[in-house]
Amino acid sequence: MESEKNIVHTLKLTTVTPVAVGANDTSGLSPYTDFFVDEEEGVICLLDQNRLEKAMEKKPHLVNEFVNGIYDKMDNNQSRFSIRAFIEKNFADIDLFISHTLPNKGLLSKDRKQLKEVIKTGGRPYLPGSSLKGAIRTAMLYEWLVFTEDGRKTVAKYANLLLTVTDIEQLEREVFDETLLFQKLDDATGHLSRHIRVSDTSVWKKGLYADNAKRIRLRPSKNKREDPKYRDSAIPQPREAVFSMQPVTFSLTINPRFESDKIEYLRADIGEILDVLNAFTIDSLKNELHQLNSDNANHPQFNHIIDGLEVFYKALLTRAEDDGEIFLRIGSGKTIYDNSLALALINSKLGELGERALQKLKEHFWDKKAKFSKSPVTRVVSHEGKPFGWIKIEKS
Repeated sequence: MESEKNIVHTLKLTTVTPVAVGANDTSGLSPYTDFFVDEEEGVICLLDQNRLEKAMEKKPHLVNEFVNGIYDKMDNNQSRFSIRAFIEKNFADIDLFISHTLPNKGLLSKDRKQLKEVIKTGGRPYLPGSSLKGAIRTAMLYEWLVFTEDGRKTVAKYANLLLTVTDIEQLEREVFDETLLFQKLDDATGHLSRHIRVSDTSVWKKGLYADNAKRIRLRPSKNKREDPKYRDSAIPQPREAVFSMQPVTFSLTINPRFESDKIEYLRADIGEILDVLNAFTIDSLKNELHQLNSDNANHPQFNHIIDGLEVFYKALLTRAEDDGEIFLRIGSGKTIYDNSLALALINSKLGELGERALQKLKEHFWDKKAKFSKSPVTRVVSHEGKPFGWIKIEKS
């Protein structure tokens, strides 16, 4: 008997704002060994480590000079050592040691901050299928939790239990067993397979750059409130990011054996799947606008950025509501509200129960009390004040 073929949908993905999905939590480029900032040219210069090491092998005394240079120039846990000055002093042509350059937005040579890397293959950035699948499944779970009777009952059960337990991860595994929606499938070898598979995207050939991102506060800190002269600092978070008008593609594959009365649309036309993602998009954008309104976000130092975020989200919401466009958020810049459970607690009309449960969830994330609707109190924005991580998904 001939087996059924997989249902494969090819989708197009475009960045709406800078996107940064890291290779791992620790991966980063050092301003002392890996790159330097050329402010005049508006780029960062990535060094050819192999060529530099071979050149230093011919001048062994430079190894000690290099190491001592870093430690001798320490100031407030940060070294003033310049790898650019070191190379220019000891070698004839610095261009020989530059492997490639990246456009630079906002990084200064004096900052000496590690630059977080994005995930790449062959030196070119892409988005891993695991990140995309997580965002898509979050939207599907949210739609079930908020817009179906069984889902709303599950949210209410979770909210009640959340107020009485200490092991929240165990509670989520028990109450939100993913097989309830997505089932499981054991293949012939007994290994767990998946009904929904999402591929990595194709690579971007252009669009990778360095961004002097920063974390800002939506409201003044306690120090600022107590002392008007105190200034809340934007916390630098330099990172590689991708922003490209050139779309990439990925595939969404549905196993034909998948049968679930809870998400039957997975076996339907791709348009129905995109409609579900759009519902999550709209509620996510509405909630972020609520978090950014003047009752929740008002900081004299950062209001110009907050105002720009509001303008951006209003425009994106109009596109989602009027034109049915689908926007999801992945990678750096996500908040607790990009989690289906948190957003479901807000929009499931549970009243005080939902508010108390959401507060408990926040306390679990931050290990401290957080007033309902007031946390998180920070956002990560690009050097130009844009939020990170927004992508548009559409039919290819």
